[in-house]
Amino acid sequence: MYFNLKQNNQGFTLIEIMITLMVIAVLASIAVPAYNSMKQQSNRSDAVSALTRVAQLQERWYSNKGTYADNLTTIGMSSTTSKEGHYDLSLTFDDTEPDEFVVTATATGPQKDDENCRTFSLDQAGRKTSEDSDGNASTGCWQK
Repeated sequence: MYFNLKQNNQGFTLIEIMITLMVIAVLASIAVPAYNSMKQQSNRSDAVSALTRVAQLQERWYSNKGTYADNLTTIGMSSTTSKEGHYDLSLTFDDTEPDEFVVTATATGPQKDDENCRTFSLDQAGRKTSEDSDGNASTGCWQK
């Protein structure tokens, strides 16, 4: 009896396909969280630019009126959301201290998953602060 040991197989075996899928799954489990983290970090620039813009508008208002504005619409902001929509903006103004203000950007939507830098604040003296999701001070949030 003669057996043809040289078979002409075409295609992939089930084992080869399963190994390939496992490698893809492992790579995806590493890449997706890293991508999300980088995306959150890049979205922080939305908060920084929004707060800087509000501070500039407040300084312009102060130079013309001698006091800071008490709300965002007074200084010409058409929205209380940052340009890209990742943060909600709020302005704290105390009538007893007309020479002071604090503008805060709070993460909204998917950006809320950024637990390290949930809120950013900027005051009239240029002091920059940030807090994590627990309300504790966090560092490195203002860096680009």
